[in-house]
Amino acid sequence: MKTNTKLTKLSLVLLLTFSLISGCAKPEPVVQESIELDPVKQELLNDINSLAEINDFEGLSVSVYWAHPETRYRAKLTLDQLIEWPDKTFNLEGDDIKGKLDLFGQIQAEDIRLDPLQRGDVARFYLVIESVEKGKLFDILLFGYRGDIFIVNGVHIMANQKILDMIMPLLNYDAKYNLRAYGEWF
Repeated sequence: MKTNTKLTKLSLVLLLTFSLISGCAKPEPVVQESIELDPVKQELLNDINSLAEINDFEGLSVSVYWAHPETRYRAKLTLDQLIEWPDKTFNLEGDDIKGKLDLFGQIQAEDIRLDPLQRGDVARFYLVIESVEKGKLFDILLFGYRGDIFIVNGVHIMANQKILDMIMPLLNYDAKYNLRAYGEWF
């Protein structure tokens, strides 16, 4: 009987030892597959983020066109009509833009949700950043009655407060004030 007890104790010690050793073994690392972004979303993200890296503001301009929020039109206002006959407009050029593009570098993939329906409505607010050298670098179109959709660089995305926050430093008081009337995001 004593031999049986010693054998049982030895078996338990060995079992416990093997359990501890196997519990201390390093687990194999889990390799996560990189999540590839939609190519349209990736290009848009790259375009937006690259604006924060601009250091030379010579030849750079920002133009903003908007319709007063209380103005009503018989037909839908197109982008061309908004640019041609805006209720209000203003421009920034060169060093006036310096320090106002920093928030463009903080936009991340999760801030951009594509709108698969590509909806739109009456063009009410348009901002464009252009370079004499490279042409149009960025533009954003906001709508009057469909405040849940933006068109950024030709891509329809769901409205996002972070996107609006990035353009705010580029706006004058009137533009900021009127922009508040366009949507539910404020």
